[in-house]
Amino acid sequence: MKFAKNSAGKLLFQRNEWRTAKQISSFFSRLAAEQRKRSSEQAREPEEQSEDDEENWERENDLAQMRKAVYQEIYLPHPLDIRG
Repeated sequence: MKFAKNSAGKLLFQRNEWRTAKQISSFFSRLAAEQRKRSSEQAREPEEQSEDDEENWERENDLAQMRKAVYQEIYLPHPLDIRG
């Protein structure tokens, strides 16, 4: 990535932004460890997770119904509606 250039031919990264292979490897190692930790915490609390999932589903359903009502009110088909 040291020599990656944008469409204008200028370097994407300045010298002080360059990272070594060790720094990059360490970053992704820490990221993976954090993700594993979160996964194990979620696996230990299944009932709490299911309540959150239900609340999220209800919220998304409410938002979808509101979007549909707005589109119908202003007579615009939804951009992804293939029937429209």
